[in-house]
Amino acid sequence: MTPRPWRVLEPQVLIYVSGPMTDQPNFNREAFEELRQYIESEPGHKVIIPGDGEEYTYEELETLTATPENRERWLRKDVEDILRCDEVWVLPGWEQSRGSTFEVLIALELGIPVVTENDGELKRDDITWEVRNA
Repeated sequence: MTPRPWRVLEPQVLIYVSGPMTDQPNFNREAFEELRQYIESEPGHKVIIPGDGEEYTYEELETLTATPENRERWLRKDVEDILRCDEVWVLPGWEQSRGSTFEVLIALELGIPVVTENDGELKRDDITWEVRNA
């Protein structure tokens, strides 16, 4: 038996990007893609954004809306994606997004670091969530 040569694989950091989508032009895709490019410019970093892997025709995109059925399907997929990730990065305005605050809460509850940006400075674990007994 001939021994196999070993390959050294670079460690990969998998990052989920969360942010406002509903009522945004093209579901805020431009902001998501811009942050994806920034993060993936760092070697070993890979990004998942909501909607990755979903395929729509141009006509479907023009009329696509966040119905309760769509939101449930999308959020279920988002939760699966978050569970695979090492970090969650949030876009500006995430606090006003029902879906994004849900995603951040999931990350915090599971100990997944959440990265925010404030005045050009990246901050990890700057968000806290306290559950208080009434």
